[in-house]
Amino acid sequence: MSKAPLPRVNVTVTHEQHSLLLELAQLQGGSAAGFLRQQLDLSTPLLRAAVPLLRQAARETELTRKEAAKLLEEPFRQLKELGVVEQMDIFDADASASSAGAQRSERTRARPARTDDDGSVDDETSNG
Repeated sequence: MSKAPLPRVNVTVTHEQHSLLLELAQLQGGSAAGFLRQQLDLSTPLLRAAVPLLRQAARETELTRKEAAKLLEEPFRQLKELGVVEQMDIFDADASASSAGAQRSERTRARPARTDDDGSVDDETSNG
């Protein structure tokens, strides 16, 4: 029975970090990946302790958003009745996201296609 391979993660580092990792690995007689794995092994208890704390913080943030939305519903309804507020979907993440997406699409359509040195249109950046 063979063991399943361990999951892998790609990490982008700065040039300085790369240099440091290579030197530290060389000083320990191993590879940069091996050095990073060793550091992660040492950090695992801290990572394990951080997960429930961050989960709780995320839940509390979501509750706070929902509570704020609930508290503001009545004042916004009154403002809408007075004609001060025209659009009441400020708490609707889907509406905000689709609005932002539409704006990005408009910017993308408006961008001219790039051309290569020979004057031909670069397929990866063309808008058609």
